[in-house]
Amino acid sequence: MDYTNHVAPLAAPTLSGPESSVGSGFLVQIESQIYLVTVAHLATGGTSQTDDWTLWADEITLHNDEQAVLASSRLFDVESDGTKVPRFKYARSSDVPKQIADVILLPLESTDDMASMSQIFPLPAPALTAVGQPVVAVGRRPWPTLTTSDHEVVGLWNGMVRIKPPVQPGYSGGVLLTPSGALLGINYGTDNPMVPGEGLAMAAGLIVAMHNSSEGFVDTLDYTEEVKQEFSSRA
Repeated sequence: MDYTNHVAPLAAPTLSGPESSVGSGFLVQIESQIYLVTVAHLATGGTSQTDDWTLWADEITLHNDEQAVLASSRLFDVESDGTKVPRFKYARSSDVPKQIADVILLPLESTDDMASMSQIFPLPAPALTAVGQPVVAVGRRPWPTLTTSDHEVVGLWNGMVRIKPPVQPGYSGGVLLTPSGALLGINYGTDNPMVPGEGLAMAAGLIVAMHNSSEGFVDTLDYTEEVKQEFSSRA
């Protein structure tokens, strides 16, 4: 399968300097809305993300394979008093105050330059997988080079897809795909903190849950039911 147009190279100028954070992103469409999906740490440059928006980059930039900037998209609207209001949707942690999940959904218009940066994955869509099934991670490692790696599904944990071996640094924000090319989840971490030697991907069900949120964010990370609809297990 040709993965050339599955993920795009992104960057964000953070507090530590221009283009200090780089990664991957991709597009989904739910109903009529297109979203740019990527990891939150692209915009913070940190290992954990909070809702202190002053620590976030103001925009995300799209690059080509030669690292030239092709387009940009604002992450915040700014009120008259300087308060930053997120334009993206996000998910809060259920047990850590102010902490948010490592994924954001930035809404795009079909006419936005970013809206043509990669192929668009329609959601919700059948992406059934099972324990033992091979899957493919697609990312930009080393940035901005497109690369893929092969993995195996080993289970479901807290609404996330467990895989082995874990993805390598540089795949964050990229896609985890079934053998047929259906979107299973978003790569966001190199290791499962509960099981050494395994990796985790946030399931596509979280993206759907975030889209359905009415206040711009999901209050907790309890989106297991959405994920279960996409996941089957062989005994």
